[in-house]
Amino acid sequence: MFLRYYGLREQPFGMTPDPRFLCSSVSHQEAFASLVYAIETGRGFAALIAKPGMGKTTLLFQLMERLRGSASTAFLFQSHEDSRGFLSSLIADLGLDPNEQDLSSLQRQLDDVLVREAHAGRRFVLVIDEAQNLADSVLESVRMLSNFETPQAKLIHIVLSGQPELANKLMRPELAQLRQRVSVIAHLNSLTEPEVAHYIGHRLKVAGYHGAPLFTKEALAIIANRSEGIPRNINNLCFHALSLGFAKGQKRIDRSIMAEVLLDLNMRRLGERPLYDPNPETEPGGNQTASRSEAGRISPRESDSLSIDEVPLTPATLPRSQKRGSGSPFLWAAGILVAILCAGFYWNSPFVKSRRAMIGQSVSGVIQESKQAADMPSPAAQSPAKPAPQPSAEADSQLNDLATERNSKPKFPG
Repeated sequence: MFLRYYGLREQPFGMTPDPRFLCSSVSHQEAFASLVYAIETGRGFAALIAKPGMGKTTLLFQLMERLRGSASTAFLFQSHEDSRGFLSSLIADLGLDPNEQDLSSLQRQLDDVLVREAHAGRRFVLVIDEAQNLADSVLESVRMLSNFETPQAKLIHIVLSGQPELANKLMRPELAQLRQRVSVIAHLNSLTEPEVAHYIGHRLKVAGYHGAPLFTKEALAIIANRSEGIPRNINNLCFHALSLGFAKGQKRIDRSIMAEVLLDLNMRRLGERPLYDPNPETEPGGNQTASRSEAGRISPRESDSLSIDEVPLTPATLPRSQKRGSGSPFLWAAGILVAILCAGFYWNSPFVKSRRAMIGQSVSGVIQESKQAADMPSPAAQSPAKPAPQPSAEADSQLNDLATERNSKPKFPG
């Protein structure tokens, strides 16, 4: 679609494992060397374990290309339910007829092939891709293949390739005998940012591109960040970026192109704020964020580790309503206002009014009874006053005598 527009002979970011496009990082080089060493030294079993999309199959194809002149190879990638199906696929891959043969017949046929290759001085290498999908019974049959040997050397060399689930499966106790035979384990790491830039440049060069870099430094940084250094994700992002650049008549992939690619790939979960805000929004300082039709601006948090399939929501991309904490003064003011309105509605409700009227009548009755009680005369006021006792004649005589005696005594000068 865009090959002629960019001056390319073929698709540089295809999804097939073409060994010509393999760009060996440090991790890939170490893994490849480990597998070659295991085969050349006759270790019997080797394993290659990496996350999906890291280029395991491409590396295995390169390995088979390396061994083409010195060994016979067989490549299996389909899962099998039983041992007979597994051996039938292996025999068919060798160009033989496995039809209507029982398990022992298939084993004898494979043994004949291995002995013939050994007499010709050639190794026999069996590569099993996506080995984590094999049933335990099939893995046991794979282990039994290592019994094809002479006192001096192994007749078959087996490479098990798979995702991290393969390592978990080999650690199970029932597969301990197979795990003990795996003497070399290689793994692939994610590409670093410089390796991502080299990877993209290498694939463009193999596809026939010559000229100035197609991707700006900002675009390469975004690809490295969002792809998590996984080659399959890198290919996906680059393919969509070149397609969008072709549609817009833009030959150099920059920051704005990558922003639209991230949107087109639906990088956000449902309901989350998009990484690239298509609607301009006024900030508190009066500045407006760029719209999608402008030069393009991505959220400044480009250093966040985000994958293609899932982009976690970071604080920098949260809406303002979610950024505010629970102690925001706006929330407190709104809560107090709601409380006041609810109290007013409750106070003026018919039920509360009727209760207030009943309480008022009860209080009025109590006050009226108190007034009536206060106006009534006390029992002491209603009873007649008793006359004061009058002194008797004898008492009067005694008082007079005391007064006469007091007056007759001589008085001393003061």
